[in-house]
Amino acid sequence: MADLRWSLICRRAIVDKASNLLTLIDLLEELTIDGEEVLPDPEPGDTGVATDAQLVCLWTRSDPSEAEHFWQTVALVGPNGETNTPDVKVEVELADHKRIRVMAGIKAVRFYGLGTYRFDIYFSKNEESRGKKVGSVPLDIKRAGS
Repeated sequence: MADLRWSLICRRAIVDKASNLLTLIDLLEELTIDGEEVLPDPEPGDTGVATDAQLVCLWTRSDPSEAEHFWQTVALVGPNGETNTPDVKVEVELADHKRIRVMAGIKAVRFYGLGTYRFDIYFSKNEESRGKKVGSVPLDIKRAGS
């Protein structure tokens, strides 16, 4: 099984093509919304909070001498503990390299109330299964002034 070394949410992730160095800009732990991002007291699920961010995960081979092939699934869990959006599934191939960065754009988060949201990360050997939860990245959404 491949190992999830770390995962985070940032405004922008830049990979230098010549050196393969990764630059992470503005790590996000919370979003503060005002009337411009979300209408006052929207009905849960009716709207989204603009994020324009990236979820970045670093995976490595569990055995450096063996290639890995698996599926990464990300599920958004709202502050009520429910998953109300479709999972995002990505096929990951660790054949040519011992580690890989998987980056996914997050344009908006469906709004289900103020509080802590989680991006739960799963590992699976097949596309049909969500698999085993291997990580989670919290993101607090609060209203300006609170």
